[in-house]
Amino acid sequence: ITDNDITACAGPGILIDKSARPVVTANRIFDGLQAGVFVSDNGCGTLDENEVFGNAGAGFLLSGVGSCATVTNNTLRNGKSHGMHHSNTATGKITGNRVRDNAASGVLVDAGGDPHMDGNTMSGNGESGVCVTGGGLGTYCNNICRENTLSGFDVSGEGTLPTARINMCEDGKGAGIRVCDLAGGVFVDNGCRRNAGAGFECATGAQPTVDRNRFFEGLAAGVLVHDRGHGTFKHNDVRANAGAGVHVTSCGDPHFEGNTITQGCGNGVTIEEEGIGHFTDNDISDNTAAGVEIASHAKPLFRGNRIFGSE
Repeated sequence: ITDNDITACAGPGILIDKSARPVVTANRIFDGLQAGVFVSDNGCGTLDENEVFGNAGAGFLLSGVGSCATVTNNTLRNGKSHGMHHSNTATGKITGNRVRDNAASGVLVDAGGDPHMDGNTMSGNGESGVCVTGGGLGTYCNNICRENTLSGFDVSGEGTLPTARINMCEDGKGAGIRVCDLAGGVFVDNGCRRNAGAGFECATGAQPTVDRNRFFEGLAAGVLVHDRGHGTFKHNDVRANAGAGVHVTSCGDPHFEGNTITQGCGNGVTIEEEGIGHFTDNDISDNTAAGVEIASHAKPLFRGNRIFGSE
């Protein structure tokens, strides 16, 4: 299916199901009343270099057992919903796509959706760059989330367990990465910079593993843990943020070990409002205010940290 204009369809612009394996390339799929392309019920195929825009449903919807597609070098833009949606255990290899200016999230993954996303750019979307929720999974590597309205990555819900490596979340209006509502996941070697919210936000019972990331030049805290958020943070570089390097509040109880927290415009670490937390073997240095501030019935444990150079 090559070089067609597919427009104003009442159903999906293209429906791929029942073990079909088409190659869909260089089409313009726009202004439909449902998804631009719907891959369902063991449908597979290759979607390459299509331009998908202005549809009422997701630009690409992959949903259902056995649904799997190779999705490369497409532009999914200006849709009225999500740019791409993976649901109901759908998989797929998603590489080199540009997902921009959609009304909802650039990519939504839920209900056991399990894509492998590598080298995509999600920008200017009306919600998050990537939203993984309701038991969504997936592996996310080398992607860029830029200038989205909410978080770069937003992860929520019990059983939601993505793996995110070597992504960059920048210039967003919310957090760089947000994990909440009992979600988990593994976040390694990512960068979050110049976001309006925290570089990494952990809340409401979430328990992520956060290792070797860089949270820098943000307009708020480098890391914010609140509302009984947990999480393990090891070997991260938290640097030059406008708020505290690490802010723990409202019964947050994270574990920080071997991190560098430096050059912030506020405290290195702020613990308040019954915040807890275990801080071991961290370097907390050269922050504009205090190295560590503990207030409001907070009960953290600090052991073996190096705290120096702060005012």
